[in-house]
Amino acid sequence: MRTVIMKLPPEADFSSEMARMREWLDKHRCAPSTFKYDLEQESLIIQVEFNKEEEAEIFKGYIDVLVATGVRITTTVTP
Repeated sequence: MRTVIMKLPPEADFSSEMARMREWLDKHRCAPSTFKYDLEQESLIIQVEFNKEEEAEIFKGYIDVLVATGVRITTTVTP
């Protein structure tokens, strides 16, 4: 199982970010096994777990594109 962890700035709109993520996941037929989130003082942390390593890598690539276009997100992928 692989987990993509995203750290967004505190001003991020949680519902908009989740909707954008869900739309992308549905379009690319990626099926995460779990979504978790945590509101920290300085950021919004979203963890998306995948059973398939390939889907986690594809999703991480999507996040990398968002970052390249100026969206303030940092990511990590855990094994």
